[in-house]
Amino acid sequence: TLVSLEQVLKPEEFELLKAYYIEKRPTEEICRDTGVSPNLLRVRMHRLKKYLSAFFVLLVIFASTHNI
Repeated sequence: TLVSLEQVLKPEEFELLKAYYIEKRPTEEICRDTGVSPNLLRVRMHRLKKYLSAFFVLLVIFASTHNI
């Protein structure tokens, strides 16, 4: 079965990614709506990118070892 990002991430993490990458909202707007500072938003986005990179590497390894 396929795994969606909504199943893997916390709801607030998914909403940040959606607002930034899918909706292409300005960081100032995201900060205002979520109540986080620009610095905290930057840190959270950096951590999410690292997490997703590791997740996708593991997903590729799993798929290749299980002939998916």
